[in-house]
Amino acid sequence: MGEVTKLISKQVSLWEIRRRLATADQRPGRKQIGGIHYGPYLLVSRQHGSGGDQIARTAGERLGWHVFDRQIVDGVASRAHVRQQLILSLDERARTAFEDTFRSAFEPEDIGSENYILYLKQVVLALGHQGDVVLVGRGAQYMLPVECGLRVRIVAPAEWRAKQIAERLRLPIEEARREVQQSDTSQQAFVRQYFHHDAGDTLNYDVIINTAEVGVEGAADLVVLALERKLGVQPKQ
Repeated sequence: MGEVTKLISKQVSLWEIRRRLATADQRPGRKQIGGIHYGPYLLVSRQHGSGGDQIARTAGERLGWHVFDRQIVDGVASRAHVRQQLILSLDERARTAFEDTFRSAFEPEDIGSENYILYLKQVVLALGHQGDVVLVGRGAQYMLPVECGLRVRIVAPAEWRAKQIAERLRLPIEEARREVQQSDTSQQAFVRQYFHHDAGDTLNYDVIINTAEVGVEGAADLVVLALERKLGVQPKQ
């Protein structure tokens, strides 16, 4: 998990450079919500086998933003020293406001049943506050202000996704179908239990893309265009 530590250190260094240049809060798409600046960010929710991870990486490369996928976010949330490094990168006002948020906004059963969920929310809020990031999965669209980012859902028919998985992992098609079904069920349960939402509710997203129709590159094109239209964010030159 040393790569996670390196990524956070690199990201924190970039934020510090922007802060010293007094440009951190002047970026396109950055807004002040409740006294705290957020964004810009891209939040990607995806069905297993839809190509969402690749789309997130492609969009991140075009934007010059780091991509924090499920494994990375889990790694930060579960390692105290890395999480502390991220939290300490916030300015004093943001840290104080987030502490108040953690005390007042989260339901007691969430904190009492699993500290991981509290840590996950701390990590996502901190990354969203700093901005210029792509967050993949982990319910980020339910935690961060919608005005400061683009919420994207990547989908595809179950049979199409099963064929993609079977081909990529060299699995029997029946096994790939079971993997798709189990993943869909697990995602729905996670979102319902911890965020009290339906992962398939279209109103939770700004853009929904079917990769079976437009492909990964086409989907990345649409994502970058939508970011420009909603937030004024331009791809790097």
